[in-house]
Amino acid sequence: MKEKNEGKFKHQIAYAKKNLVKISIDTKVEFREEFKKTCKDNNTTPTKVLKDFITKYIEKNKKV
Repeated sequence: MKEKNEGKFKHQIAYAKKNLVKISIDTKVEFREEFKKTCKDNNTTPTKVLKDFITKYIEKNKKV
C-alpha cells in the first residue's frame, strides 16, 4: 500500500515546506479539546476558524 501512495502528495509537501509556516499557541489540553469539539459540532475545523479569524483581524486592523 505504501508504494501505491508514495509520492502522491509530493508536490503539496514541497509547497508546504517552501511556503507555509506554523502559528502556535500554548493552551490547556481541556481548552484545545473543547475548541476542537465546538468546531466539529459546527461542521468546521479549528484551522478554518483560526484562518478566518486572522484574515478578518488583519483586514479590520490594517493600517493604510
